[in-house]
Amino acid sequence: MARDLSSGNYSHAEILAQLASPTRKLSARFDIEDSNSTVLDSLDGVLSATVEMNVDREIKGSLTLSLLPQDVGDPFTKRIRPYFILETDNGDIAEYAMGVYLWSVPERQIVSAADTTLTELGVSTGMEVWSMTLPDLGFILSQGGPGISGFSVSGGSLFSSGIASAATAAGLTDLTGISATTATFSQAIAWDLVTSTSANTPNTREATSWFRILQDIHTMAGFYGPWFDLDGIYQAISQPNLTTATPGISYAGGTNSLLIQPVTTRQELNSFANRVIARSNSAGSESYMYSTADANSAFPNHPLRQSVIGFYIDQIITDSGTTATVDLESSAQAQLARALTRYQTIELTTLANPAHEAFDIVGLTIEDDSEFASEEYFHEGGWQMNLMSGTMSHNLRRVVR
Repeated sequence: MARDLSSGNYSHAEILAQLASPTRKLSARFDIEDSNSTVLDSLDGVLSATVEMNVDREIKGSLTLSLLPQDVGDPFTKRIRPYFILETDNGDIAEYAMGVYLWSVPERQIVSAADTTLTELGVSTGMEVWSMTLPDLGFILSQGGPGISGFSVSGGSLFSSGIASAATAAGLTDLTGISATTATFSQAIAWDLVTSTSANTPNTREATSWFRILQDIHTMAGFYGPWFDLDGIYQAISQPNLTTATPGISYAGGTNSLLIQPVTTRQELNSFANRVIARSNSAGSESYMYSTADANSAFPNHPLRQSVIGFYIDQIITDSGTTATVDLESSAQAQLARALTRYQTIELTTLANPAHEAFDIVGLTIEDDSEFASEEYFHEGGWQMNLMSGTMSHNLRRVVR
């Protein structure tokens, strides 16, 4: 998912070298756009800006701002597109969009002498400052739904066609990020106005959102969950086999490296599993269809597989939309691959690198470290980029081959 940073006469590798240079010059721009991506104005007076991508959230991208008041318009009628800008050693400019975010309602603050964070930025006491966290375009999918007419797909139709139909009905127009599929729906499926929150609480129901519908189809297709890339384009892409996937981004220490040490290792065992059991009763039957993914066979080198530790750590998932065994198997295998990465997580800081998107495979090498002296692979759970300081923090989850 990592993006190519090539710009003008500079290759991707040359841009990375410029980003690591001690003489690099960085800046940021914030365009105000309408819903058709037409630039209307620029957002001025920005004091701080952080872009975040978190794959565990329904709305994966966000932009947190602190700024001086500006008449932008009513909430949700405008969009903010920030740019990360690099001036190279030769004076050339390379700029990269860092997402598209819906303008919202600011929190207002009158600055006092105690607000040292703001006064150090040159804001005088008594001035008004706005703070806000803007969601990316996933907000549109999470808040709206098909209404009383519901939404349905036909048996035999392609998964990619179902995704495109739902995305179009939700109001999206750029469908170029939807990967083509050959697999099809084994039978017709319909989503009503409301949906059970889980199979364990069938009488607890909530409005069916476009996100829920698209998430169901993505799961059946073996795709990552719905998300928008940093160009603001909806993405529906397959999950790679983590036992064979190679890094799109790599970090290593040394002179002119993007990596800032030290590195902190942690674990997220509350989300770990070495066996995943998926079930579905989408046909309305009281009986379930089951599929099991086991690390013993799927990830035979994992140190926490049952054959090593002597017991299973289970996750049970309910895939209400799946009607075919092969689709349920795919769901179980994909969830197992994600759950196994939680046994070790890495928190690290780097200089800003706009190559990152969501779900990146990242390689990490740390010289003179017994565990990471040779490159180890990680699945990125999320990152934050400070557009003003030019630094970036990452949450990486260990992949065992």
